[in-house]
Amino acid sequence: MRIAFYAPLKAPDHPTPSGDRLIAGLLVRALERAGHEVALASRLRTFDGAGDRARQRRLARIGRAEAQRLLDGWLGSPRAPRCWFTYHLYHKAPDWIGPRVSARLRIPYLVAEASYAPKQARGAWRHGHRAVAAALARAGRVIALNPDDVPGLERLLGGFEDPARDPRDFPDDVSGLDRLPGGLEGLADDPCDFPDDVPDLERPPGGGARLCRLAPFIDIETCVSRGDRSRRRARIARLVSTGPEVPLLACVAMMRGGRKAESFRLLARALERIPHVPWHLLVVGDGPARREVEASFAELGAAGRVTFLGLRPPPALWGIVSVCDLFVWPALGEPIGMAMLEAQALGIPVVAGDARGVGEVVVHGAGGWLVPEGDAAAFAGAVEKALIDPAALAAAGVAARAQVRARHGLAAASRNLDRWIREAVEEIGPIDVE
Repeated sequence: MRIAFYAPLKAPDHPTPSGDRLIAGLLVRALERAGHEVALASRLRTFDGAGDRARQRRLARIGRAEAQRLLDGWLGSPRAPRCWFTYHLYHKAPDWIGPRVSARLRIPYLVAEASYAPKQARGAWRHGHRAVAAALARAGRVIALNPDDVPGLERLLGGFEDPARDPRDFPDDVSGLDRLPGGLEGLADDPCDFPDDVPDLERPPGGGARLCRLAPFIDIETCVSRGDRSRRRARIARLVSTGPEVPLLACVAMMRGGRKAESFRLLARALERIPHVPWHLLVVGDGPARREVEASFAELGAAGRVTFLGLRPPPALWGIVSVCDLFVWPALGEPIGMAMLEAQALGIPVVAGDARGVGEVVVHGAGGWLVPEGDAAAFAGAVEKALIDPAALAAAGVAARAQVRARHGLAAASRNLDRWIREAVEEIGPIDVE
């Protein structure tokens, strides 16, 4: 069937690489593998990282216009989608399009990786928080990839109970699409005067949202390394001016501020604790915080123990990671950690901080080792223990590859997504639009 796909945080063809872009693209591939025709409905990015009220209003207004543009082309058309699928929905990047379009077309609305945080009901993103709640109310399936999101979603989908909610911030008279105001201009600054510009809170036909769990996944068949590993290893050793016997550590991450930069700083502090063990760190990635990141590794760089390789396309990236001995990433605040899945698919074990959804992709003692989030000493100890026991390191690499193939492949994800979509379509009944 024809599926309208939308990612309000970052489209699957966005020019800047990230885990969000990777997962969006994987979801599209999984849907296509199941035989569906996937159409990118919009590239509108609704992200507001600053809590800017004016920006949020403007994005909501643009979203309504985008929804109407799509409806103008789809109402009464045989090319109209039979299902809407939104990826990554949260208060900083709400979906202003999908709920409106799916309600008017009377098609199922599905969401993958949604976050609902009641503490945002009074914050700078309260309007986006409210829009997320309304969108999830319309959803036929809410698919959780990150276990960290499940408690909030269960709380919401179990009856919209929210003791912290003030009725003025989440009014009971949110009405249907036909009675929504035409614009956002002229609003007062009082948060009580937020407009009812979100779809209704009524359950959709078919009985309402069901929470489903989907393990994070990758396309294992494309995540491969080419050529002879020993030759590639020797070539990289020459490139970084180290001996072929020196263990190589891999780190792959975008260089942004916030938790990414903090993770790089913690990694540098941790590795500074083990100068007596031979190793060399290869860092793959780039971004606006690159100078800050490189400064964090200044001491290790002066000692010739780290090499920054910049941004590399997937085939070259996998070629680099596949010759390493260990993947290292503190993962502060990391929601999932797709690079760690890819490393394990290549047979490279992982040392990571036990943050949020990292435990979904790294099994402690079977493919990697998890340490308390933010603990540089524990991280250093885990890396040292792995490097001084080559047999255990090799066994962990074998286990890593096996557990990724067993739990995180594209085929299983495709089957689950297809089943949930078909169930939602059957529940909502025949299309009946003007």
